[in-house]
Amino acid sequence: MIELRGDQDLSTAEVLRRRLDEADVAQHLIVDVSAVPFIDSTALGMLAGAAVLRGAGDRQVVLVGAGHIIRKLLAITRLGALLPHVETLAEADALLRELPSKPV
Repeated sequence: MIELRGDQDLSTAEVLRRRLDEADVAQHLIVDVSAVPFIDSTALGMLAGAAVLRGAGDRQVVLVGAGHIIRKLLAITRLGALLPHVETLAEADALLRELPSKPV
């Protein structure tokens, strides 16, 4: 799980990139964005890229605690299907357990 805090934009992109690179692509990834008031296209693109990378192995990236602005951006960009969002960690765990498991 990755826990993000504060605005996620070009100025924080390198930290986000490093954290995404360190996460095991063979596993599902939960990203807690409950403490993120704003996300720009740079950070949103990196999260989408992580989801695409995991999607090749039937793995998923799930956002937890997305506020109104992030949910609106996901709807506008139509990335909601690629980056599903739930309110709690328990909901994220339940969602990931429902997915068919496939050997890595």
